[in-house]
Amino acid sequence: MPARRTVDISFDGKPDLGALRAALAAQPVEGAWVRLRWSVPEEERNDVDRAVMRELLAGAAGVQFEGRIVPVVRVRSGGIGQAGAMRDKVVAWAGVVGARPEPLWACLDELAACEPQQIVDAALAELDAAAEVDAQRSAGEGASDLKELEPAGDCLEVSSGAHA
Repeated sequence: MPARRTVDISFDGKPDLGALRAALAAQPVEGAWVRLRWSVPEEERNDVDRAVMRELLAGAAGVQFEGRIVPVVRVRSGGIGQAGAMRDKVVAWAGVVGARPEPLWACLDELAACEPQQIVDAALAELDAAAEVDAQRSAGEGASDLKELEPAGDCLEVSSGAHA
C-alpha cells in the first residue's frame, strides 16, 4: 500500500492567500493531506481567514491548520511593579524614560496632601494670575513674580523666581 501524500505549506507571517493560490496552482493538492502552518503576532490573530483557506484546499483529503500565535510582551516601565512607595515608582519610571524625578516630588506631596478639587482650583487660579500678568505686561507694566518652568520628562518643574 503506498504512503499517503502529504503537502506542507508554511508562512513566516500571516498566510498570503495570493501566494497560497500560486502554490496550489504549481502543486495541486487533490487527494493529498495538507498541513498549513503560519505564525502571527497576537494583534493579527483574527486576520487569518481560515474559511477562505479551507475553500482553496477543498480537494485535499485532509487539512490541518497549525497557527502559532506569538504573544506580545510589553514592558512599559520595568521595576514599577516591584516598587512599594509612590516615590520609588516615580524613580523607576524616571530611570526608564530618562527624566529627573526630583521635580515631581512637590507634585506628589500636593497629591497626597490635597483634595483633587483643591488642586484644580489652585491650577485655575495660577492660570488666571498668569493671564493677568500677561495683560499687565502688554500694557507696559513689569512683572516680578513670574514662575520659571523647567522640563522634567513629560512634566514641568515650577519654581518661583523673579523674572523680568
